[in-house]
Amino acid sequence: MKSFEETVISRLQLLEREVERLRVKERPDGGGVTDHGALTGLADNDHPQYRLVADAIDHGALSGLADNDHPQYLLTSGKAADADKLDNIDSTGFVQTTGNQSVGGIKTFTSIPVLPATNPTTANQAVRKGFADATYLGITAKAADADKLNGQLASYYALATHNHNGVYIPLTNFAGSNAAIVGWTGTPAKQITYVVVGKILLMSVYIQGTSNATTTRIDLPTGITGATHGISQLHPCRVVNNGTLATSPGIAILPNAGTYIDFYTNYAGAAWTATGTKQVSGNFAWLID
Repeated sequence: MKSFEETVISRLQLLEREVERLRVKERPDGGGVTDHGALTGLADNDHPQYRLVADAIDHGALSGLADNDHPQYLLTSGKAADADKLDNIDSTGFVQTTGNQSVGGIKTFTSIPVLPATNPTTANQAVRKGFADATYLGITAKAADADKLNGQLASYYALATHNHNGVYIPLTNFAGSNAAIVGWTGTPAKQITYVVVGKILLMSVYIQGTSNATTTRIDLPTGITGATHGISQLHPCRVVNNGTLATSPGIAILPNAGTYIDFYTNYAGAAWTATGTKQVSGNFAWLID
């Protein structure tokens, strides 16, 4: 069997001989028609394998028009592979202008982002400058009542360098006028001073005169109230009852949330004699509200 190449060569040689035969025998004079348009029989249907131009073809009448006969092309409703990608990155990999997204990694802005004019309501929302300026104090600002401790101005407290040996305010003044002193006739000799340190009222009391009652009481300074602890506060004191100095201490009592101090001749709460010289003295530290 001849190889493919030999077959082709043989065919070419046959064609060459046929051409030569036609050239010599069919056109011995070297004439003939050289213009294709001058040939006869051009209107003949010599090639029935082709459709004539005069044949009517209605494309719309063909069947199978809806078939996907050309799968190498996209249908109008089709979508090319990777059509959602840009630089081989899926569309979900880009930050969109609307909608909720989670953006990972560190993003560095060359300009300060502009936030909406709304205030943050959850722990992890960004705070805009307008909200911060309206909500927080600047480093040089001062909060309301910044000079107060427990609602009191700094002037309410004594300084560490203050002279605590002096006489502060006499009783006739610290109550706003003459404070009530119960248990003596007329105006007894007295020296009562006090100072408030935080929630402690320090008092020094000396009162002596003629007794006219079996009870003895003095008011606290105006605006000062004993601590509310559910119990009275007790302090020992020096007493002279009906001219006699007691050999055991008397007692001073500030009732729970009270505004006055009662004095008794002993710890049992014994009453005073309503005549003779009466004296009460002592230094006290009371807890106050």
